[in-house]
Amino acid sequence: MRTELEEYIRKTARARGISLAEVARRAGMSRQALYDSWQVDRHPSMSTVMRLANALEVHPLAILEPMFRGQPQNNTLHQGASTGTDRSAFLADASYPDGSEVLAGTRFRKGWTLQNLGSLTWQDRFLSCQDESLRVLNEDGQAVEIAPGLTPDQRHVPIPTVAPGERVTIEVDFTAPPTPATVISYWKMTDREGNFCFPDCQGVWAKVRVITPIGAAEQAPPPAG
Repeated sequence: MRTELEEYIRKTARARGISLAEVARRAGMSRQALYDSWQVDRHPSMSTVMRLANALEVHPLAILEPMFRGQPQNNTLHQGASTGTDRSAFLADASYPDGSEVLAGTRFRKGWTLQNLGSLTWQDRFLSCQDESLRVLNEDGQAVEIAPGLTPDQRHVPIPTVAPGERVTIEVDFTAPPTPATVISYWKMTDREGNFCFPDCQGVWAKVRVITPIGAAEQAPPPAG
């Protein structure tokens, strides 16, 4: 029987159009080490999680969630005793899709489009930054920051009232770090007390490639003529 982590890695590799052998190669590990990482009652090290996340081009929490919470989903369903259903779906990146390039030290606005697929109206909700929680202890007991780099103007962005069936685009202003890197900022929907509205949902993120003006010039096509 496959573990949830194995199912997630296999599913994501298929979606990326790559084999497990290629996942292992990109992660700098043998195929046997990859197979060992998802065995029952065995958790990969933090360095392995980071390598797998880079190989699959996903947020590191996407690897951690199958290990501890259950397999990530695109949307989640919450059933209340008498209040109806609460369901959210991610539709698209409204701006700056994964891998977009931004100049070092500049500000940019990232947007996500979500849809209320439940029967409850979204009220008094926020999109809240989770980057402070993206720190874990490595094998030496030292704190490791998973997602450094992007600085949001606000850590809690109010979501307007969204009726069932309606769509909403939520935007966050970020400042890119001063040096080249690929950086990620991770966000989840919360209520006004800070509780997760969809605790089993993997959330949304901004993932951009920070470049310098020199790097941008090197990638620009030569002038015609």
